[in-house]
Amino acid sequence: MFNSSLPLILTTDTAGILSCWSRLDCDSDLFVPSAMLRLEGPVRQDGVPVPWPLLTKCNRISAAIGPGLVFRGGRTTVENEVDDKSDVLTLEAMDAVKALVDCHPLKRFEQPAGSLATFAQELCAPFGVAVKVDATATIPQTEAARVSPTETIWAILEKIAKQTGSGCWIWCDALGVLHIESLKPYYATPPVAALICLPPGPQAAKNNLQKYRLRDDAGERYSHIVVLGNQARRARDGNAADGLTTQPAVEGLAVDPEMIGMGIYRPLVIEDNRAKSIQQAQNEAMRELAIRRVQGTKIECDVGGHFDDSGRPFATCTNVTVTIPDKGITGSWFVAGRRFFRDIERGDYTSLTLIMPGVL
Repeated sequence: MFNSSLPLILTTDTAGILSCWSRLDCDSDLFVPSAMLRLEGPVRQDGVPVPWPLLTKCNRISAAIGPGLVFRGGRTTVENEVDDKSDVLTLEAMDAVKALVDCHPLKRFEQPAGSLATFAQELCAPFGVAVKVDATATIPQTEAARVSPTETIWAILEKIAKQTGSGCWIWCDALGVLHIESLKPYYATPPVAALICLPPGPQAAKNNLQKYRLRDDAGERYSHIVVLGNQARRARDGNAADGLTTQPAVEGLAVDPEMIGMGIYRPLVIEDNRAKSIQQAQNEAMRELAIRRVQGTKIECDVGGHFDDSGRPFATCTNVTVTIPDKGITGSWFVAGRRFFRDIERGDYTSLTLIMPGVL
């Protein structure tokens, strides 16, 4: 199950289609802003040498395995290493969101409270990045959202996404589309694969987990998370210009019931000047609790091949069922990260990072 012998088809904007790759590393993760692709193979593709001058001018690329696109972005590095035994080509690329992570807006402007979609599209359009935003997501500040020249575009959008009442998460899919939306609809989708590790015996023929690691790290988690926000209040001793002084006035609290159930008291206090209301502080506290819970509890596993049960490449924001009776694990898990590999030693396999559905 999950066997894969299909080539990765790389389509470039200058050097045509390339498909003879002996090594593959393609990573996508909800906790890493930008996806990555690294390929290695002979310089002769289907018997024809890849023209180096054309490859150095390559910019836009896309990669597919079988019926599914797994990467779209821009080439960052190409290398051609030659010795008396080999002539090897290496290509590295990052998705389109990498520009948002690295770059700052060129113009300064303000966006009043309102549609987050309009704000995001205005920031991302110059980079050719399409945006998908929850229709209900709004900019929650009562004052205008300001674009700072010292902040990257990703940092600006992530900051606002954290404060939305709809609990938006920000990530990029394999098509290069930036998502700022709730993950709730994705939790409700049917499982795309069954991952199994049964005890030795006839039933073990169903096993497809090559290896796995279970992680439960209480050191990443807190029993109580308090977010202290700030709210401008008029006071006699305030600023001489406007009569306002900033005082801690809002507070959000999130409690981890599992930590409390284990008798662990471990509070964390975060001061966030961006939280201007109790709701914003509460949203931030809940988000911090979820992230730390995910970081502390996860399954990291390898499966053979690159495809799920439907015959499509594994993807983030999908669900799988996991059955490991020896460890008391059975049920649905959410794919937060997937990384495709191909090498001479192990062939084709996929590393998955699984988290509990509904946490983020």
